[in-house]
Amino acid sequence: MDKELHNSCDAVTHEIDGTKKELRELKEEVSLNFAGRLASAFLNNPLTPIIAVFVLVMGIFAFMFTPKEENPQIDVPSASVIVAYPGGSSADVQKAVVEPLSKKLNELTGVEHIFGMAQNGLGVVTVQFKVGENKENSLLKLYDRVMQNMDLLPKNAMTPLVKPMDIDEVPIYTVAIASNGRQNTDLYKVARELSDEMSKIKDVSVVGIKPENKRQFNVTLDAQRLSAYKITVFDVQKALSSASSSMPVGKIDTKNMSLDITLDGYLKNFNTLNEVVVSAKNSKIVYLKDVAVIEDSENKNIKQEAFVTKGEAFGGISGEKSRQITLFVAKKRGSNAVFVAEAVEKRIEELKGSIPSGVELIITRNDGYKAKHVVGELTFHLAISIGIIVLLLYFMLGIKEAMIVSITIPLVFALTLFAGMLVDQTINRITLFALILSLGLLVDDAIVVIENIHRHFALGKEKDKAKLIIKATNEVGNPTYVATVAVVLAFIPMAFVTGMMGPYMGPIPFNVPVAMFSSLIIAFALSPWLAYRFLKPHHAEHGISFEDTKTYKFYDNYVRPMILVRKKRYMFMFSVIGLFCLSLTLPVIGLVKAKMLPASNVNTFNITIDLPTSSSLEKTKETSVCIENILKKERDIKDFETFVGTTGIADFNGLLRGNSIKTGDNVAEIRVNLREKGDRKLGSSDMVSDIRKKVKSCEAASDANIKLVEDPPGPPVLATLAFEIYGGDKLSRDILAEKIRGIFKKTEGVVDTDVMGDRASVKYSIKPDIQKAASMGVSVEDIAYALKIGGEGDKAAVVLTSDDKDPIDVFIKLDRAQKESIENLMDLTVQSRTTGELIPIKDIAEYSIDSRDKALTSKDLNEVTIVTGEMDKRGSVYAQFEARSELFRMEGFKAEWDGSPRFNVDLTEIATGKKYRIVMDGEWKVTFDTFRDLGSAFGVAVLLIYLLMVAYYKSFRVPGIVTSAIPLTLIGIMFGHWVMNVVTPTYFTATSMIGFIALAGIVVRNAIMLIDFTDELIGDGKSIENAVLEAAATRFRPILLTALAIALASFVIVLDPVWNGLAVSLIFGVMIATILTLVVTPLMYWKHLKNNPRRIDGILNGRS
Repeated sequence: MDKELHNSCDAVTHEIDGTKKELRELKEEVSLNFAGRLASAFLNNPLTPIIAVFVLVMGIFAFMFTPKEENPQIDVPSASVIVAYPGGSSADVQKAVVEPLSKKLNELTGVEHIFGMAQNGLGVVTVQFKVGENKENSLLKLYDRVMQNMDLLPKNAMTPLVKPMDIDEVPIYTVAIASNGRQNTDLYKVARELSDEMSKIKDVSVVGIKPENKRQFNVTLDAQRLSAYKITVFDVQKALSSASSSMPVGKIDTKNMSLDITLDGYLKNFNTLNEVVVSAKNSKIVYLKDVAVIEDSENKNIKQEAFVTKGEAFGGISGEKSRQITLFVAKKRGSNAVFVAEAVEKRIEELKGSIPSGVELIITRNDGYKAKHVVGELTFHLAISIGIIVLLLYFMLGIKEAMIVSITIPLVFALTLFAGMLVDQTINRITLFALILSLGLLVDDAIVVIENIHRHFALGKEKDKAKLIIKATNEVGNPTYVATVAVVLAFIPMAFVTGMMGPYMGPIPFNVPVAMFSSLIIAFALSPWLAYRFLKPHHAEHGISFEDTKTYKFYDNYVRPMILVRKKRYMFMFSVIGLFCLSLTLPVIGLVKAKMLPASNVNTFNITIDLPTSSSLEKTKETSVCIENILKKERDIKDFETFVGTTGIADFNGLLRGNSIKTGDNVAEIRVNLREKGDRKLGSSDMVSDIRKKVKSCEAASDANIKLVEDPPGPPVLATLAFEIYGGDKLSRDILAEKIRGIFKKTEGVVDTDVMGDRASVKYSIKPDIQKAASMGVSVEDIAYALKIGGEGDKAAVVLTSDDKDPIDVFIKLDRAQKESIENLMDLTVQSRTTGELIPIKDIAEYSIDSRDKALTSKDLNEVTIVTGEMDKRGSVYAQFEARSELFRMEGFKAEWDGSPRFNVDLTEIATGKKYRIVMDGEWKVTFDTFRDLGSAFGVAVLLIYLLMVAYYKSFRVPGIVTSAIPLTLIGIMFGHWVMNVVTPTYFTATSMIGFIALAGIVVRNAIMLIDFTDELIGDGKSIENAVLEAAATRFRPILLTALAIALASFVIVLDPVWNGLAVSLIFGVMIATILTLVVTPLMYWKHLKNNPRRIDGILNGRS
């Protein structure tokens, strides 16, 4: 009986134990958080590796087919409305054209700025819409508004021409079609044939030719012969126009058919021009060849020339200069620059066999290659960073743990790239820098999970491997999830940065959060799966004592005394505060210097040449040759293109600087291509600085304004240094502008100073005696046309030939020798419409020499004069404020700060009382806006993180402790920039600020991990003191691992001229802040717990 009762009791006991075990397991399952549930779901799931492979394939697909380009595309919709107003002075054009158009166009929504320019006979209104505005909608609104307000323009104004400045039309590929022995018309014909082939290539948008030195029949009139035959230039124009007429004249109806009749008067070839009859008075026939020299040549009326010169680094004949015509190709929006450029290059190679002998094709721009090179270089840097992190993990955790964490990296990148492809992102420099930036952050999730699994194995408290892994993952789930969200919140506000820096930095606030969330999922799902299969428990039979670890001993020996002794604690905390205050003084005393973005080491730069307005093309060419002779001697120059009478092929920088629409006899531009930066000893900035000094002799000899401009590392600006002068009148503003230009010239580092606009010059004014002319049967239009032919010539007819794709213009002009003096032009005759007599223009008009009206410029409906300058290896902000301080010492003026945060200045001229406003623009505006927006983004990020912590901890004080770690990052950032500046010039830049924002999320993440584990230990019955110390010692290794991963991953970009600010911030900031956080946060949280017993009760009863 007793035995049966005993057996029965044993059975009941066994059943009770089994039930308890089931309840415990059920409780543990119910208590699993997001991380634990994800780990449990994927741990033994056969789909886990299949999903991982699928994700990897998605990433490879995205990397291969996502469009690649060097920089993110920035949408700045803008267009110029060009209105010719013949005979109007600058003031007339300003009042009758520019002002009314500007007012109407300013009414459009989305307009950022309205720029106006009024000069003799021409008005230009440029509308710049806000960054990010829809391009098509903006331009359509602009065109509609112009057409709706045509009645506002003067009656004799020409129809407005709307010319969009489209970033999509900036060429990615240019080829110089060059020759020493052939004429420009031959080169143009080759370019024309190539352009037809380029247009057929997929994703090619615009194909153009510059300069358009195409075939033209030039008719050079002999004024003396015209006079002898009593023929006017109008007679010649009328004869040619009639000879090229073709029109339908009716039909002939027969019994069975109806046949069209056309008058086919088109000139068919060059020879037919000779037989054109220009006069048949008194039965005496005068042919065109009797009064003119007729040439089959090029359209010399455009007065533009282009040359290409091979430099020392070309690899061929150094210094060889050839005439050339450039063919340029742009890609469609959203297409892959690499693929398009490769397709263009391949087609050109195929067509080389059909190129005439003596013609050479020289590739002068290949943005597809640049994009491929940049992407390849940064991908290589990314691979190096991954390799460094793998080695770090190997030494800190072991080979298997290192490989598990490493496997998660390509999967995270795969998801990030695929997400970018879905939202039409491109792969560019900023995208890849965002991935490098996120690399150290994204491995943190996997490191925390694997390190905790590793720790649980070492402790040996759980025998079931699967349960141990799930428990270890679940343990770090909530703090890891919240910490990841905190990092994401640090980056998201960056998406709201305004201006051109917004889309430029746009890939960062997109890619980093996507990478972080992807890393979270993969760390919780895949890392436990890999750990279960590849990691083996490595604990001793009875485990190891945590108190015997070196980390715990460090905290026991050094941190515990600070907890126990108030004096030691205060000394440490005040030392930290002192370091923080000292770090803030470094920028103030000039040991840390700020700059928007440092100069990048690029492979091209431009030289713009502006001579006085009245300068001849020959004088401009002479100046360009002077510069060419200097460039030929530079060993690192590959080749350079010279454009005379116009500017070079547009790039994004030139487009926003307004270079793309500049033409004239006094204008030239040289685009210089250098060796690859890896093959040069000097950076491009040093080369430009050196060459700038050498070309000063060319500048002085011709009174030219020569500027050397590099492509900026970030968004382009009108000029690096710019002071806008408002108020007063045109003359007084110009005088003040020259004074400010003088200040610029004396300011350290300021070069290439200029007052924007044309310079003073003279002109001939011909004033007809209207009454006398009318009495003699001559109209003003007759006089104007005769002078037009004598001055610049005019197109009179068109010839259609069988062997030319384009119609050939017939251009009439006066012989150059006969128009070198104003007197010769005044000798031209016009025919009386009443008597038929030929009347010399000098009999019905007189001329005088007058000053030429200077162009009037305006911005946002206010007349403005702009003084500009460039920088030579110095930050523009310091030069800008040095020049600003000189305004307060300028003789004859009283200066006052206008109270604006941009530090603009109000000036009053003491003698006249005239008031002016000086607005600081250029790089300063972009710098101010960017740092303002990044600062605001940082403030919003900290607020969002704080609110997240309030929701998580259900407390207002604990989040304060968490976020108090953020200022500690400044200690490392500022001292890091100071140290690096001693080694090599290093600035606190916009990328440094990005690093600061990133660090805010990182240190908060660390603090969360410390506080959460402290709470967990207190819940397990540990004392406050021991819980704080054990939590810090336990999380020391994963936190330090993350810091080292971030710092080492950043080393690959520390020498990058643009992103070294980010690297310095991350390397120094994360290391110093991590070390301090691992001590400061435990001390602050210990103090908080000691003073708040209710917090302890809440933890013990289930976190308050």
